[in-house]
Amino acid sequence: MGRIGVLGGSKEYSGAPYFAGITALYCGADIVHVFSAASAAQSIKCYSPELIVHPTLDNDVEKPTKWLERLHGLVIGPGLGMSENIPNTVEVPNKPMVIDADGIYIVAKHKDLISGYRKVIITPNVNEFSRLYKTILSEDPSDDKHETARLAKALGNVTIVRKGPTDIISDGDMRKYFPSICLHTLTASKQAHQVLTNRLSFRFFSYLQPLWACKLPVKSFGSSFCFKGP
Repeated sequence: MGRIGVLGGSKEYSGAPYFAGITALYCGADIVHVFSAASAAQSIKCYSPELIVHPTLDNDVEKPTKWLERLHGLVIGPGLGMSENIPNTVEVPNKPMVIDADGIYIVAKHKDLISGYRKVIITPNVNEFSRLYKTILSEDPSDDKHETARLAKALGNVTIVRKGPTDIISDGDMRKYFPSICLHTLTASKQAHQVLTNRLSFRFFSYLQPLWACKLPVKSFGSSFCFKGP
């Protein structure tokens, strides 16, 4: 059902790209390539032999670009760290992308990379949304649910999944509100960030159904939790 690329993983953070990649496989992706820093690559390989790991982000940021024609979509950001070497890598025409975690930091500093690009989903948590909103709109966010639509509009109608007690999805024109992810164990809560991102990315990349009508039951790592649409 497709080939997914994950750009992420640094010396401090090797778990996030693993969860991102393995979730994509569990959701039905055929192959997942993880492009990480060399310091994280061995750990990610040890977590799972199913992932193809390229230790290139800290010494050869051009290599992911060479693979892009073979990939059907990208997840950018899990465990990436605050790297300044990535912006050239994400200048990808006509490739669906999900931008999460430290990838959102890059968007905040380089808005032009994704502005107006409708094949992007950004998945900020509370702090990431606040930082991005303040950077793009030059004001602090409040609890107004319409802020998600305003930020999406300011970024050229990209899709934003604002994670929180109520998950808000908007592309600047449409909005949907969902109960937050149902978490049944503490272990699941630590994994939910990457699972949600990649569950969305797989649905998005394969165009199985519109995001606005999604109903995504997830069973992961022995712990049940769900993200449900209307």
